[in-house]
Amino acid sequence: MTVPPKALLGPLAALVLALAAFLPSQAATAATMSDAHRTAPPVCTREGEMIADPDDPHWLYHCSNGVAYHKLCPAGLHFNPFLETCDWPEHANNPAATTGSGQPAG
Repeated sequence: MTVPPKALLGPLAALVLALAAFLPSQAATAATMSDAHRTAPPVCTREGEMIADPDDPHWLYHCSNGVAYHKLCPAGLHFNPFLETCDWPEHANNPAATTGSGQPAG
């Protein structure tokens, strides 16, 4: 016997709602990411804005709905604040790329 697709919608919707209860909200996710970081997240001034992390060139903040989400560039890349994208370290010109000793941060 084949079950019509409409008959599966009820149980499927119930499963999705049950699983969604275990997922953190956007606000909780943003707070958790920011709390673990050394510097307070920046204030978003425009939707979609990408802001360099002042402490680490591998990280950036992405603004969405007024919340700054902390994100990591792919391995080996630094955030380029001028192009607002992850880029090769030699092209990124990220101010956090040098430490106080003037040595590359990696």
